[in-house]
Amino acid sequence: MASIDSGEPAKKEENAIVVDVAPFIAQGTLASSRRDGAPPTSDETDRIGLDERMRSYLRDYFLGFVPPHIRRKGLQMPPIESMGRKFISLLSFPYLPWVSFEWRKYGKHAPADIMGGLTVGIMLVPQGMAYAALSNLPPIYGLYASTIAGYVYTFFGTSGQLTLGPVALVSLFMSETFTSLGIPLTEKDKDPILNAEAQYHTFVRGQMAAVVSFGAAVLLCGMALFRVGSLMKFVSPSVLTGFVTGSAVYIFISQSKYIWGFKIPRDTVQINEYRYLITHIRTESNSTAMAMGLTSFFALWFLNTLRRSSRPHISRIRTRKPWLANFLAILLSSTTLLVIIVATAVSYYLIQNGMELEIIGKVPAGFNKFEYPALNNDFYGEGIPFGKVMICALPIALLTYLESVSVARKYALYNKYALDMTQELWALGFGCLFASFFKAYPPGGSFSRTALQHEVGVKTPLANVVTSLFVTMVLVAATSLLEFVPKAVLGAIICTCIMSLFDFHDMWRALWVAPVDFLVMIFTFLVTVLYNVERGLEYGIIASVVILLLQLSKLDMDSIGQLRVADDEVEMLVDPKAGTQFRPLDNYPSARQHPSIKVLRLRANLFFGNVSMFRDEFYASLVEVGSAIKAVIIDASGVVEMDLSALAVIDELVNEMQKQQVEVFIASASTRVVKSLEAYDLLDDVGGLPLVQLEVEDVFWAVLEDLSKWLSCILLPCSTLFVLACRFEPTQDGRRSSLRAASGETLTKDTYPLRQTSRKPKMPHSDHAPIRHRKP
Repeated sequence: MASIDSGEPAKKEENAIVVDVAPFIAQGTLASSRRDGAPPTSDETDRIGLDERMRSYLRDYFLGFVPPHIRRKGLQMPPIESMGRKFISLLSFPYLPWVSFEWRKYGKHAPADIMGGLTVGIMLVPQGMAYAALSNLPPIYGLYASTIAGYVYTFFGTSGQLTLGPVALVSLFMSETFTSLGIPLTEKDKDPILNAEAQYHTFVRGQMAAVVSFGAAVLLCGMALFRVGSLMKFVSPSVLTGFVTGSAVYIFISQSKYIWGFKIPRDTVQINEYRYLITHIRTESNSTAMAMGLTSFFALWFLNTLRRSSRPHISRIRTRKPWLANFLAILLSSTTLLVIIVATAVSYYLIQNGMELEIIGKVPAGFNKFEYPALNNDFYGEGIPFGKVMICALPIALLTYLESVSVARKYALYNKYALDMTQELWALGFGCLFASFFKAYPPGGSFSRTALQHEVGVKTPLANVVTSLFVTMVLVAATSLLEFVPKAVLGAIICTCIMSLFDFHDMWRALWVAPVDFLVMIFTFLVTVLYNVERGLEYGIIASVVILLLQLSKLDMDSIGQLRVADDEVEMLVDPKAGTQFRPLDNYPSARQHPSIKVLRLRANLFFGNVSMFRDEFYASLVEVGSAIKAVIIDASGVVEMDLSALAVIDELVNEMQKQQVEVFIASASTRVVKSLEAYDLLDDVGGLPLVQLEVEDVFWAVLEDLSKWLSCILLPCSTLFVLACRFEPTQDGRRSSLRAASGETLTKDTYPLRQTSRKPKMPHSDHAPIRHRKP
């Protein structure tokens, strides 16, 4: 280290950091390290490390804005190493929840888990292909997403019932993402040239689906690393209700094109698609596809209704004959697969006899090979930048998290176990990450399939492995059987699955219970249905934030008066405070204000959005009482915190009132408010400790007693007459009766409990002042 002895040059040592500490000594940073204030010796200087000198330098030069009363208490900067450890401790890292799981429980629940996994796998095969068609991808991509996500979630997830795979909203957003990225959504055509272009566009969509999945994985893992998943609570449930219902309506209408048998051109404004559907449904409909699609739709609707109505009966059977209940559960859950098998056989017969019917075509067997996503691509000449993909992947990541966590939390409460939300983010992120390596689009948590696993009795993630194994077997050995599956049946499957997302009941209830929430719901719903799905979510969030700010900016400030209740007359004359309660004048017209003391009650946090309203109402309340006012007491029992703007306005009001010889006091302040006032050097100006933490009643009588010291000849008689006026009212027979409340009923000790005080609280600056702190 460098030496600072007089005149001697510093001796350099090997691998030593040489620092000139003369500027630090000149500013007194090193001298302050000695208690006696003397300059440090050479040995003491060598013992002071680089970290200590840097902290002293930063404390003196960059923290000079800290108020002096805080600097006197000693502002300590943590070492750089501890700051790094603190930052790392705030991060979250993934783990394997099921490694430490009691493996005997796997054996205990294995029959139900295997049965549930097989049941969900039977349902997942047709749903996966249908949702892939919804996202304008080949149906095989839905099976890829169904397989990879199940394997990954088994190791990293914390829910025993959640099943990952293709879901409706994410599939819809994938289709919107392709449109935003400028990828045409063309399909197969009879023209060879157009068909070749359509095949290339399909290839690009498959490649970009993997890139979008990788972008969603980056966002989800980043949210998990920095523990920002809790920010999702600011997405209003009203927005989600309107968005989900609107998306379900749009999916139902748009996917009916497969049932009618003709193509609907995509448009950025969705109402144009509805107009095209209405004007061309008579001229372009395919009668064969209509018959196939409508028959499949009503068959699926009837079988799904039968399955839902039979749940209570299966639960009763399970207690006596579990094997029969499992058999019925598998049979009822395989209704979609049975409809596909029958429809495939019929379509094969019709095509062989020359009927025109659109089918999914040849499906390649096996998985895509492991390959990194095409982040640096050259599609369409210039390529699609990854930054643009990340913007499109943001709503997909949010939907994946919100949908998955909401359903996982629901069934975690049913089964009485804890759910790690941050670990769920890691599981979803890794699911999207590994899906991108096999050209699959982002998976999500399914409501219907998770509910089915819960009904069957699944308890562990072993069911996800069974489901993935079943889908893997279909990919390897049964893809040739999927060639003649008609697209009309896939459209019918989507329409029947999406009906469970209709939530008009909550919208109708919100109309009568919470009209503001209903406005957010209906606004989000209309934008999602009529304009654009992506814009529906964005505009809905913006609308909810605007309404939240408007609600926060509202200020509820009441003028408080004294209300007397029925009590003993002698006790009232001896102790004027006995039986006194402070109530808002608007709710209790019989309450009386003191002519010299104005009491205001705040019931809102003060921040930059409502401080101007607070200032205006403060001055307006003083105009009502006139110039006789001598003190203003602000009851801050409803204030949790104040920001810098609020403190500045309070400082301004205090200074202005002091010029007019009016004192301002704050009562019932919380600990956070007291700390804010102290940091702003404003605590003593509003009464100081412990006055600001006393109840408003104690502050009122203390201020009144203080005023009576120099106006005892006037204020004491006035206060006694004031209490007597509040206490009694003349009646027709000349006698006095107790004060009646606004409702007309007499208030007594039995009907209205009071806090009785035996002595007057003295000023808080006295050593004997009673202090009654608010509970934090």
